[in-house]
Amino acid sequence: MKVKEHIEKYEMHHQLRREMEIQTSFRHSDILRLYGWFHDDKRIFLILKYDHRGELYGLLRKNNHLSEKQAATYIVSLTNALVYCHEKDVIYKYIKPENVLLDHEG
Repeated sequence: MKVKEHIEKYEMHHQLRREMEIQTSFRHSDILRLYGWFHDDKRIFLILKYDHRGELYGLLRKNNHLSEKQAATYIVSLTNALVYCHEKDVIYKYIKPENVLLDHEG
């Protein structure tokens, strides 16, 4: 959910619409799927694929570290996703544990 007041205040309409169009068009197993969006007077709602395991950040806070195998798995997935983005001429600049969602496979 995005707050429309914030979007309007910082004139982010074009940027948000472009990001949603890009995300909706992406078809990659390591990139969260955006199915669509809708809005009311105050909020914008994004319809995303549900990933029940949460964020990498939560896993790191819970376990304090990753095994070498886990870290390698996440690095490979993230690299594959970034390669896909770059092939589509998109640069993703918000890489951080809070933005890495874990799927049913971990």
